Amino acid sequence: MQLQRGVQLGALQQQLGIDPNARVTVDFKQTITIDDVSTGTHFEIFTAVTPIQIIKESFAVPEWVNKILSATDAELKKRYQETEGWDEERETIFAELTCRGIRVLNL
Repeated sequence: MQLQRGVQLGALQQQLGIDPNARVTVDFKQTITIDDVSTGTHFEIFTAVTPIQIIKESFAVPEWVNKILSATDAELKKRYQETEGWDEERETIFAELTCRGIRVLNL
């Protein structure tokens, strides 16, 4: 899961009411999909219509994602160092460490 901080959405973060420090995923296509994993809010933004249509709904954040978001820096560093390869969980740990300003390449 490629997490980013909400603030990286710029003005869209404010328009959608996403906390600047929320962890979000973004998928840009004709329809922009944003998942605010900090609150479990899913946004679908339809840009091919005028006016732009925004659908907002709730979704269940997987428990393993919540555990990563609530883990300490030390716990995440340890989990990252103890694993190998690249899967969704390790990618999410990497992304969360990056959101926290921790350079994973230095581990």
